[in-house]
Amino acid sequence: ARKVLSEGGEELLNSADPQGAPVLRMEISKFLHDFRGINAHPDQIVVGAGSEYLLGLLIQILGRKRTYGVENPGYPKNSRIYQGNDVKIVPVPLDDQGLSAKELQKSEAEIVHITPSHQFPLGMVMPVSRRVALLRWAREKDGRYILEDDYDSEFRFAGRPIPALQGLDPEKVIYTNSFTRSLAPSLRISYLVLPPRLLEVYREKYLFYSCPVPGFDQHTLYRFMSGGHFERHLNRMRNAYKERRDQLVSAVMKSRLGKSVEVIGSDAGLHFLLKVNNGMNEERLVATAKAAGVRVYGVTEYCVQKNGKCPRSTVVMGYSGFPSKDISPAVRRLEEAWGD
Repeated sequence: ARKVLSEGGEELLNSADPQGAPVLRMEISKFLHDFRGINAHPDQIVVGAGSEYLLGLLIQILGRKRTYGVENPGYPKNSRIYQGNDVKIVPVPLDDQGLSAKELQKSEAEIVHITPSHQFPLGMVMPVSRRVALLRWAREKDGRYILEDDYDSEFRFAGRPIPALQGLDPEKVIYTNSFTRSLAPSLRISYLVLPPRLLEVYREKYLFYSCPVPGFDQHTLYRFMSGGHFERHLNRMRNAYKERRDQLVSAVMKSRLGKSVEVIGSDAGLHFLLKVNNGMNEERLVATAKAAGVRVYGVTEYCVQKNGKCPRSTVVMGYSGFPSKDISPAVRRLEEAWGD
């Protein structure tokens, strides 16, 4: 940051490029190529202040008269953003491979918003065969698109990373990601990779929007990435989160709960599911954990219109902000809350 202030000069004071600083977009392009298998020209990248802003912009580019499919269960804020922009959404059920291609085919959806790298909240990683099936759906009609939300793809702990869906069809997939999870929640920098046809629409109709991310923040992130610091940071955080996940899973399985719980979706991302077979329903599990001072979330909280197919007696456990020293005490509290 000091280097940006001392060397930035007039560049920090001038109006920013509407799509984001060219040097930052170049670094994002390199990162996507090297780590996600995406060949995106910097001109295809649009930088924005958080995924909420970019999703609102994308709705304008695609059109409010379209029908948008969302995962059910899925991230509830996305559905609220779509509804807040007066667009029609259709919840699409999941199966054990992610969003159901058969159910999507039966729906009215023209654009579908998915989290294939680590579905939220159920945690599955979408296999290549399902990705191909969804691309087949998108190619069947002009105007269909897949929005690939790659929100925590940087954190995969088992097996080789699956390349981004966008790399399989750059014409039909809109890619979005954020630095919120990989760096800090307060760093409101996200980005889109637009297919060529949508890029034309954006530049023709919406280029008048100023980039909402301060130039200082963009140039600081550019320096951080170009100096190799971001890659090293990801490696450190990946190891730290894996260690924290292993510690949490081990503490649960070695506790009295071990014989009555099942850990689901822990190979990637910063949360996993805990299916608890102790006779309690989801509402009771959440309430007793809260009374014991531990916050967990019921899977049904993420169902759109409360009609998604969710596993029973299952809670979401996030651990990214969980200090290691608090893991064992928290598990002991859950033992008391959920034990015999």
